[in-house]
Amino acid sequence: MFMDTCVHFAGDTAGLRSWLAKQGVPEMPAEPRRSFLGDRRGKVYDTSEENTRLALVSADDGSCSAYAEFADREQLARNLEGALHEANDNFTAQGEHADARDPTLARRDYRATIGTRQWLVLVTTTQAQGKLQAALTLRPQ
Repeated sequence: MFMDTCVHFAGDTAGLRSWLAKQGVPEMPAEPRRSFLGDRRGKVYDTSEENTRLALVSADDGSCSAYAEFADREQLARNLEGALHEANDNFTAQGEHADARDPTLARRDYRATIGTRQWLVLVTTTQAQGKLQAALTLRPQ
């Protein structure tokens, strides 16, 4: 989902939102939207599948995030790196560390060139209710 949405529409927030609307992807109601956006502005979509709760956040600042209810941290990183390599996007791993604001979050950062722009790709995971939850974020540099 991350590659087909955030990466495919990198830098084209209006195009992403238009595509999601054409696909019939519903926006989330106010309460869950606030939990995903915090104090940022944007739209949050329910991209859940049959057995997995998923969300896609398209922020007005151009960032885009895909959230999964559960994930395997290493498999997620391998899949992301493989997909970026397949897409011929130039990327480099920047390292792993705890999040500065929330030490329960583990982050793996990448720098990527998509099109002609530089982007930061963040893989964020946390253990919650016995499950590893994950978010992939694409943020303009």
